[in-house]
This record gives sequence, structure tokens and C-alpha cells, in this order.
Amino acid sequence: MRLLPFVILAVVTLVLQLALAPAISLTSASFMPQFPLILAMFVALYARADVALIACWSLGLLLDLSSRGPMGGFAFAFGLVGLGIVNIRASIFRDHPLSHFFLAMVFGVVANEIVCLREAFGSQLGGFTWHHLFVIPAGNAVYTALLAPYLMLLLVRLRRVMDFTERA
Repeated sequence: MRLLPFVILAVVTLVLQLALAPAISLTSASFMPQFPLILAMFVALYARADVALIACWSLGLLLDLSSRGPMGGFAFAFGLVGLGIVNIRASIFRDHPLSHFFLAMVFGVVANEIVCLREAFGSQLGGFTWHHLFVIPAGNAVYTALLAPYLMLLLVRLRRVMDFTERA
């Protein structure tokens, strides 16, 4: 994988997360998509395993640096997402939109729940309700999963630019 295209895509997705996601969020329920998670899925599906894990962790770290929450939640969650996708990518249809939808749904719930629990335990469960602990992470995962097939379609066209040499 080439470093410069990855860094450019990481910065673009971080800008989208910080600028566009709050604008298109469902404000009454606080549901917003996670664009870096979709990029992490893309990298985990198509890059070499060792490079994919480092890239997913790095995307989570970038999201941690830009958030107000405690450090490490997104980095750990995205690292687990990368590890999970790398382990199952040989047994799924990588280019199918339903695969992208279900991967974003499952791993979105996992990542959002890890981050939410990290924030809850970091604040000694002060001010966190069942809505904050379970409904918002699931809603964010659903919103991300609905956008994932369309954004993955755009990202899959960039495989040649990213120079993914290993598909297994």
C-alpha cells in the first residue's frame, strides 16, 4: 500500500467526519455516520494483513486525537475492527455491497460500543444512560452501514492508486 494516497484519504475522511458528519446527523437522536470506519474497512479488506492492522489503528488514533473523549478508545476499536476483517476477508465476497453493509453494521456496533464503554468507564458512569450506552452506538452503526456500500464503491475504484498487492 502506498503511504501518500492513504494519508490523503485519511485526512479527507477525518475532515468529512469533523465537518460533514455533524451536518448530516440525525440531530434529534444524535446518530451520525463514521467515515473513518468505512476507510478502515476498505483497507482491512484489500491491504496486506500487517499493513491493514497498522492503518486501521492509525485511523482510530487520528479520530482519538480529534475527539474530546479519552485517548485510545477509537484506536483500540479500529484495531479490533481491522483484526476482525483481516481474519474473515478470505471467506466473504469483498466486492459485494451486502458484504459492505453487514461488515459496517457488525463492526460498527463493536467499535461504537467499545468507544462508548470506554467513555462511560472514564467518567465513572456519570451521566450515561441506556440510551448513551446502547441506542446511540447502534444508531451510528446503522447510519454508517447505510452509507458504506456507496462509499466503498468509490473506494474500490481507488485500489489501483493505493497499490494493494496482496488480495489474500
